[in-house]
Parts: sequence; structure tokens; C-alpha cells
Amino acid sequence: MRLRIAVLLSVFLSTPTWALFHISLIDEVMSGAAANPNIQYVEIRMLSSSFPQNSVTFTRLTAFNCNGTSFAVLLQVPANVPNGGANVRWLMASPNDTVFSAASGIHADFYWDSTAPGMSIDRTCGMLCWGAPGGVAPNPATWDPSDPNQYTDCVAYGSYTGPKKTMPAYVGGPTAGTPTSLTPGDGVDSLTRSRNTNDNAADFGLACPTPTNNGVSGMPGMIGDFGPCTEPTTTTSTTHTTTTTLRPTTTTIPPGTDLPISGKKLLLKEDPANPAKRKLVAFSHDAGINLGAGNGSPDDPTL
Repeated sequence: MRLRIAVLLSVFLSTPTWALFHISLIDEVMSGAAANPNIQYVEIRMLSSSFPQNSVTFTRLTAFNCNGTSFAVLLQVPANVPNGGANVRWLMASPNDTVFSAASGIHADFYWDSTAPGMSIDRTCGMLCWGAPGGVAPNPATWDPSDPNQYTDCVAYGSYTGPKKTMPAYVGGPTAGTPTSLTPGDGVDSLTRSRNTNDNAADFGLACPTPTNNGVSGMPGMIGDFGPCTEPTTTTSTTHTTTTTLRPTTTTIPPGTDLPISGKKLLLKEDPANPAKRKLVAFSHDAGINLGAGNGSPDDPTL
């Protein structure tokens, strides 16, 4: 009986259920770093503090074009990373270690060749997806890389109009929502996640690039950069609309005040301040002249 329990326990602990990767998300993307269109990277951030999410073998990094009609698997991850834990990161980059490390000061964990035809992250629009179905990455030959819902996380950006990730890979997992209008390819800033609300437009902003690798076993990852950078600022414009309500006004003239103006001679003259208008001005006093009351009498002034 003891032998049977021991065997069952050994089998259970050795199953790939514990080899997890999926409680993670895309944290940072950049294409065209250091004024070099071939220097690109995608950073993944683990979320779980209970189980290491470092069993990333067989996961895929895939780039979709602007309308989602074509895609390219940039990288099929060939190995696991040594470190796991909440907020631990790992890095996929291009075009190779020599070029990337010289520009960033660090080594990525994995590389793909962005100089090969069709293997580059579009700098203006598209969608990037990473991961695999389920909690344990299956054989890549068993699932369709053209389906965004097969991945752990996807980030749609620019004017992307194609299919998006609408189904989470696990309960509470990320979905894409509305594409962010920002892009990863301005050459200065990276497209960086600031929150996780299942909406790319709300979750991503521009920030100084901080590519971070997984490090060596038991040691924290290293953070790279591409030279001096000033964090971008966001300006919000607010339009205020003022509405004026016009109300009718009634003026009552007291009895006796609507009589002719006695003894004044009025002339209609040009108004120098506003040539389009004219005004009545007192020219002289003459007791023999009465100006009509404006009621249609013969002595009313005419223009």
C-alpha cells in the first residue's frame, strides 16, 4: 500500500501540470530601437508567486499584419528560462546577440532573425501574440498559430483591424479588447503595459525602453537601455462649451415720456468707431423744432 501511494505521488509530481507558463503576459514591445529597424524585442512578465511560470518551451511569438490576414511565427521558444516568480521577466529579441547586446547592454534570453523576409515586427500597425493553448505548452504541431485565441496574450496596435484575442487562456487571463492607437516603432519609446484591464487601448502607453532579461539561475534579471531617454508626457485637452440663453425683455415707458423732444435738433451722422453703423447726435438747440415721437406722425424723422 505504501509503495502504491509513493508511486502515485511520484507520478503526480512529475506530470507537466507543474511545468506552467501561462500566468504571464506581454509587458513591453519595441521595434526599431537605437535607430536600427532590426533591433526589436518582446518582454514577458510572469504574474504568479505560487508556481514558477518559467516552462516556456514550445511557446510561440507570432506577428500579424495590419488586417490580420497574414502572420509569421517569429520564434518558437526552444528552452525554459531559469527563474520564475511574480513580476519576473524574460526577453525575446532580434536580430542576434551581437547586435542587440551592443545596443542595449544586456543579453536577451532568446533571439529571432528580424532581417529575414517577413520576420519583422511592423512598426506602424499589427498584432503580436505570445504563448500556447492551456497551462502546459503542447506540441506546436497540434495547434493553429493563425488563431489569436490559441495564445496566452496578444497586443493589437496602430490601425489594426483583424481578429483579436477574445477568449482568455485561463480564468482571469488577458484578452485584447480595443487596439491601442500607439505603436512600438517610434524609435525612442517602447509600447509598455501599465495595467491589465483586458483592453489594449487602456493598458498600454509609451515609456522609455527597459528590456529586462531573466538573468542566471537564482539571480535577478538585468535591465537594458538604448541611451538617454526622457519619459514622454501626455497632454490632455479639454473643450469647454458656453451656452448663452436669450430671454425676451419688456420695457414699459411711463406715461408722458413718449412726447416729442422739444428744442433739440438731431442729425444722423456716421459713427467713426463703426463705419457700418450710424448714430443720432444733438447738433443744436432750437426751441422751434420738435422731433416726433416715432409714432408715424408727419414730423417723424426719416432716413
